[in-house]
This record gives sequence, C-alpha cells and structure tokens, in this order.
Amino acid sequence: MDAFKIVTDEAWHAQFTYEVLRSVRNRTRIAPVFPETPTFTSELARIHEELPSQIRGLDEMLFAIVSETLISSVLDELPQDKRLPEGVRDMVADHAVDEAKHHSYFSTLLRFLWPAMTPRERELAGPYIPRLIFAFLEPDYISTALGLRAAGLTDDEVEQVVTDVYARDKVVDGIRRGAAPTLQYFVEAGALEHGATLEAFQETGLII
Repeated sequence: MDAFKIVTDEAWHAQFTYEVLRSVRNRTRIAPVFPETPTFTSELARIHEELPSQIRGLDEMLFAIVSETLISSVLDELPQDKRLPEGVRDMVADHAVDEAKHHSYFSTLLRFLWPAMTPRERELAGPYIPRLIFAFLEPDYISTALGLRAAGLTDDEVEQVVTDVYARDKVVDGIRRGAAPTLQYFVEAGALEHGATLEAFQETGLII
C-alpha cells in the first residue's frame, strides 16, 4: 500500500512540475533551455546496459533507493529563497514533505533488499552504487552551459564559469555530504562489508 502511494506521489510531482514549467513559459514567453535528455538519464541508461543480464533491473531498484534517500539541499533551500515566486517555493516545499516519507520507506526497503541478494548479485551490483549516487547528485553541466549561453555568455565565458564553479574537488565534496545519509544506510545494510563495493566508494571519493 505504501508503494502504491509513492507511485501516486511521484506522478503528482511530475504533473505539478510540468504545470509550473508551462505556467512560467506562458507568462514570460521564454522557452525552457534544457537538453533533450537529462545527463542523469543518459548515465542510468549506460549503467543499465553495462550490467550483466542476470542482474539487469536491480540497478533500477538500487537507483530508486539512492535517489529517495539522498538529502538534496534544493528541497531545503528553495522554499526559503524569497527571490523566487511564492508558487515555486510552495511547490518545492510540498515536494519536500512527500520526499521525507519516501526517504523512510526506501531506507527500510534497503535493509531487506541487500541481505536478500545473493553473494553473486552483491558482487556484480555493489560497485555500481557510487555511480548511481553520482548520477543523481553530480551537477548537470550540459544544462548549466545551455542556461549560461541563453543568458548571453560566450562559449569561452561559459567554460570559465563552469570550470570555476564546478571544480572537481568541490563537486565530490558536495556529493559526499549529500550522500551521507544514503551511505549510512548502505553501511547499516552491510553493503560496505563487500570488498569491491567498498573499493568503489573509496575510488570515487565518497569515502575518504
């Protein structure tokens, strides 16, 4: 029953986000500047294709757990940003209330899922978990560049801004902080007791 409610919540999130985007576009007469495919969607597709066939699909469940247990600063910060229209702030605040419930559900799900996986499934899937975390939390550089170009910056200026703002050390540090709750859940489930999984977390900088 809880899972059905989450599906309903997520459909509503998609609907009201679309409605706000359409409203902004209609009022400003400015079309959104987005790539055809978000970067994280492309990365998830690559991971899905790379996975051995016997565990393909498990990545989707693990990504749901990752994405629903990460703490996004956007949900905390945007509702407090008085520069934004009230409708946008209310939309994000409403989203945050639902996500808190989803967080509890998926953190509990992980405690059942990981022990239920076979040793072979853990060996194959575990090292991909850091990539799933990065897929969700790493900045969308392409969208940023498109937005800066639309604002009138030259290609050289866009490159300079992206390089300055998204220095790799800063990006990894921000992802590590945002992923802290999720990482703790995987620790509690026993995922990092698996050598290859632990090594993957260390190599990406999620564990120092």
